[in-house]
Amino acid sequence: MSDLINRATIFSFITVREEGELLPYNTQKYLLAKSFQNKKYFENGDLLDTLEKRALYPMVHCSTKPLSEINDFVSLKSNDLGTEFILKQGVYVESKNYHAPRPINDPPFKDDMAYIFMGFKSVDLAYNENLEQSWKDWTGARLVNSCLRNEFYISRYSFLHRVQPPDPELFMYILLVECHNVSNSNVTYLLDFVQKLRVERVFGYLTVYRREALSSTSAVIKRILSEQDEYGGKVDI
Repeated sequence: MSDLINRATIFSFITVREEGELLPYNTQKYLLAKSFQNKKYFENGDLLDTLEKRALYPMVHCSTKPLSEINDFVSLKSNDLGTEFILKQGVYVESKNYHAPRPINDPPFKDDMAYIFMGFKSVDLAYNENLEQSWKDWTGARLVNSCLRNEFYISRYSFLHRVQPPDPELFMYILLVECHNVSNSNVTYLLDFVQKLRVERVFGYLTVYRREALSSTSAVIKRILSEQDEYGGKVDI
């Protein structure tokens, strides 16, 4: 998702339909990973896997296509992954971005990247240019930069807005913050910051995702199954 010039991003948001007893979180992630793996539509693109528990969208799929092809895009139906899932798709374009400068002599960063994902809904389905101009302030992008730039290399801020469909249940605006140098030693710092930001800024959806290649979806499933529940010491499925 690093090059979004003249391209649109298709986000697929999937939740497990809750009927009766709430499913354990790892069970939900397992079912979601299997659904992505079994659908040919999701063979290309990136799978975003949350680093937090109880995120509204444990996994999100995203892919890009040329802007010229957007008018021909037909979204999947809400039950195309099965009646146990609820699928919503939105087409977004990047209206603003910011690339953080990086010293030339810095060593190449490793593939240890995470995304801070912020989603904002709006009752106004029309694109608001005033919100675009002030996006760094009301999304919290400036605060993220001031608090995290010393611990992580933040390579890109992408502010996107939805162009279709006109669905108020979908996010109207999305901010993606691309963070590098995220490791086992500092990931807790990142998650703690996101939690504090969530408390202080009560509007919008906020979580942290790591990117998985779709070719490794089976590895994602294996990892989920091997994760131990923090309370019982066993996988909660």
